[in-house]
Amino acid sequence: MLAVTARPSELSNDQTVHRLARTMGAIYPEAEVGVVRMHTGPAVLLTEETKVPRPVNLLDNDDSPSVVRQRHVFVPIPGRLAMADFSIATENTAEWDDYVAILGQVCKTIRFAD
Repeated sequence: MLAVTARPSELSNDQTVHRLARTMGAIYPEAEVGVVRMHTGPAVLLTEETKVPRPVNLLDNDDSPSVVRQRHVFVPIPGRLAMADFSIATENTAEWDDYVAILGQVCKTIRFAD
């Protein structure tokens, strides 16, 4: 799944990016969190794996949890108190590198109007 959402933010500058990275690292200690430099400026990168209980499936007795891997790229929106969250999530971790490449190509297209 590829999604783009806008999230409220206290500020929209470098300080917000570094503060968000520190906060997310504390909230999600199992996740990989860092700051990356994009052509739009710094952004927060978060990668996390989560075990999700399987829903009831009448055709299958496998009740083991499913592993979902997700990556978020939080990009400050200039002039607004918001960040754009570009994210992918998948259970197909064998194809993870391909999904990351797709998200990377999407992020290269990010432009903000003046």
